[in-house]
Amino acid sequence: MYEQTWERRLASALSGTGTGTGTGTGAGSGAGQEPTLVLVEGDAGMGKSRLVHRLLELPQARSVARLVVTFQASGGLVVADPLGPEPRVGSSAVRGRRLNVTGTARDEPAEPATAAAPNTARVQDAAPLGVRLTAYQALEALLASARPALLVAEDLHHADDDCLALLRRLLREPPAPFAAVLTYRPEQLPRPGLPLGRAVDYPARLSAVRWRLEPLDERGVRCVAGELLGARRCPQEFVARLRQRSGGVPQVLVDLLRMLRDAADDRNSHSESHHHRDSDVQDRGFTAGDVDEAGVPVRLAELVLERTAALPEPYRPIVWAAAVLDEPAGAQDLASVAGFHGDEGRTALIAALAGSVLRETSEGRYGFAVPLAATALYAELPGPVRERLHHRAAAMLAAREPAPWARIARHWRGGGRTEDWLRAAEHLGRDDEAAVALLEEALDAGGLPADRRGRLALTLARGAVLGRRSEGTTRILRGIVEDPALPPRTVARYGSNWACSCTTARGVSRRGVRNCAGRPTSWPRPSGPPSPHGRWRRWRIRSSRAPPWRRT
Repeated sequence: MYEQTWERRLASALSGTGTGTGTGTGAGSGAGQEPTLVLVEGDAGMGKSRLVHRLLELPQARSVARLVVTFQASGGLVVADPLGPEPRVGSSAVRGRRLNVTGTARDEPAEPATAAAPNTARVQDAAPLGVRLTAYQALEALLASARPALLVAEDLHHADDDCLALLRRLLREPPAPFAAVLTYRPEQLPRPGLPLGRAVDYPARLSAVRWRLEPLDERGVRCVAGELLGARRCPQEFVARLRQRSGGVPQVLVDLLRMLRDAADDRNSHSESHHHRDSDVQDRGFTAGDVDEAGVPVRLAELVLERTAALPEPYRPIVWAAAVLDEPAGAQDLASVAGFHGDEGRTALIAALAGSVLRETSEGRYGFAVPLAATALYAELPGPVRERLHHRAAAMLAAREPAPWARIARHWRGGGRTEDWLRAAEHLGRDDEAAVALLEEALDAGGLPADRRGRLALTLARGAVLGRRSEGTTRILRGIVEDPALPPRTVARYGSNWACSCTTARGVSRRGVRNCAGRPTSWPRPSGPPSPHGRWRRWRIRSSRAPPWRRT
């Protein structure tokens, strides 16, 4: 269901252009109109409030009596003004106020007024002075006095049973014209799938639809990033990493983009403080590495930590295991890493799903809805707990065939097992971004034997030939060429591999060859029959040296 579709449906229900069987034609008659109910479900940060604000700006919504309420986790009810039609010229209705169930206004600006609009419902009028109303009493009084043609209720998952019963009665016999928009988080409903607490006996004339807000796709992420950072500074790899780390959740994405923007402003300020303006610093595009270094938005970190703390303590290791694995996994894998046996893992996983800490990301795979949430939880794990989880994960993965060496190396490293980490790093492939990052980390580690350092360098250099390289790759390999402790054969082989990757590398490779001068070594010789690619390169060299009129 698209936004334009439900906007047209709501506008039709409010303006009297419905497709009912009655004969009425005017908005005031109410005949021939189909009452409409739109149930908007979406996780935290998916943009439900944005849709409500967009709805309230529709001309049809501004011209009818309306009631906008928000249920709170504390059990309270917040009522947003205006509750009646938008004041016309000469009207003195109070605007810009938010009332809670006690009838006191929050500290928000409001225009002075001598009288309220005729259709404006007042919580103060529903109870004697000094009497605090319950959410049910306030909602009942507001519905009776305002008689809204448009009802908007946000955060329905916080509503108590009495309020839900009142809404069910209203929807069983809705007035005409009438439209209702109810928003909620499906993962926090007391009864899954039943936002109103139980099934409602909707009348046949009521049009009821459910609209689930989906995460942004890569195109949507690009649009949001372009608005906040500038489209020119958002290359494809940056947008893809944003989408992957944020899960496409709009609020998480916006928070992350603000963090990236602030970090870029800090770099710019540092550049200007040194009395020069570095255009590369000012205008450079963002990279996938910037996303990884940005950290976790505060809003997301607090949400996942609060939900994890709400789980019974015996069940929390299943969530810790998901954070350490850092990707969706099967129930058996999660239980194995968490150290559960028998049905313990299944029971803990069900509790984590019910508590909205984890979710089923695909059939039989469980993880965090937002991958960044795993990073927030991982950072809070005690060191000994984290190391044991990594040990279990590495042992579990090592038993597979073929072994996922990049993941195994990462877990051994996270568990503090340096020797096992380096041994696994020697098995890494050359065409995987995560493998290249692990190789760079391994080569950055000090105290490696020369032979092992040489083997890892060759693997990384071959990966650079395939295009899997970064600024860190260039820095690390340059340092290896200049390392006198490496065997000359390794330096020569590494240089010949890396020379094919980029122009800068060829210069470093030549320096590596010069560094081999005077060392007793034999140059590596090609094995097997001559390659046709080698003949082609020799022809290109001869052709480039020939006079222009003799080149073919």
